[in-house]
Amino acid sequence: MNDTRVIASCKKGASIAKFSISPPLNISTSKTYINIDQAASAPLVKQLFYLPFVKKVGLENSTLIVERFDILEWEEVIEEVAKQIEDYLNEGGLVLEEEKKITKTPITVYAESTPNPSAMKFVANKKILNQINKTKMIGILGGMGTQAGLDFCNKLAILYRGKIDQEYPLFLLFNKSNIPGRPESIGVQTKNLSNRKKNKKIEKKYSLVLKSLLHGCSILKKSKCKFIVIPCNTAHYWYDDLKKKIKLPIINMPKEVFTHTKKTCKKNSSIGLLATEGTLNTGVYNKFFDKSYNLIFPNTSLQKNSVNKAIKFVKMGNVKAASKIIKPAINYLIKKKCKKIILGCTELPIAIFAFKSIKKVKTSKIFLDPNLILANAAMKKYRK
Repeated sequence: MNDTRVIASCKKGASIAKFSISPPLNISTSKTYINIDQAASAPLVKQLFYLPFVKKVGLENSTLIVERFDILEWEEVIEEVAKQIEDYLNEGGLVLEEEKKITKTPITVYAESTPNPSAMKFVANKKILNQINKTKMIGILGGMGTQAGLDFCNKLAILYRGKIDQEYPLFLLFNKSNIPGRPESIGVQTKNLSNRKKNKKIEKKYSLVLKSLLHGCSILKKSKCKFIVIPCNTAHYWYDDLKKKIKLPIINMPKEVFTHTKKTCKKNSSIGLLATEGTLNTGVYNKFFDKSYNLIFPNTSLQKNSVNKAIKFVKMGNVKAASKIIKPAINYLIKKKCKKIILGCTELPIAIFAFKSIKKVKTSKIFLDPNLILANAAMKKYRK
């Protein structure tokens, strides 16, 4: 039985929406959060920061005050956000976790004389500076396509905003847009790529892409990046060869999506995958999911007339058309009782986000955005 009710309110055109919660949350403090990192001990707020339009969240005893970015109007999503908050609370989701008390050790500094009368030595009982000249930087190999790389950078900035410029993560985007086409290089019509090396034509194209990817990774390595991310699903078909030759950590996006899925879905659940034919044929997701889950794809007709066209429309800038034409593929996977739907092409979250008619689906819970998951994985490694 649902006990908690959430009522949303917002003035037309306003950037701030209020979500009134009844009964109150029974918390004694009020706090404002400006990024997901700050919300580490506030799981409810953290859930909201997974929504790409959320800029700031204020948590009070009976109200959530959410400020948005100017990428949409509240009227488009406010009811769905209220439903998400309500469902989260009624399913027993935590509002606040108990924060660990940090015992601060006083720093004692004393002076010592040295043989040089003009010099003094100052000694402290603990390190004052933990890192000197150990700057970490995230290397982003983009250009596949360009919007994918920019989308990834945008997610890093949104999820880990700082109060000042210096608090944002350091990253370097190499928009290597001249990498040969990935689908063409693996043969999108090839259902089984295990015999790739026997096809000299495809193997030659594969090698050309690998060479270009290696060049991009080497540039990032020479630029002192500590690890690399590649915000492109299909490009991970070259992951094993890149990892062997570049000698620098590369975060595997499909693997991170799998790890994320394991935390929320039981084994043998059905998981939907929306992606290009190139990504589907490479099996970059099957490699991780097949042993634990039942991956479901749209049928041939839906792939051609729904998924492929939606991706094409987004590339053309026609998001409205994309949001309509992707509906049949999504409904197909929902009817197949998929617990999650992986948006395995960077253009798809843009189309899905504009998809307003699935009222009964908890969109923020069913859809998995690999770029968003990759951004979180990158920041976790960055902060180590």
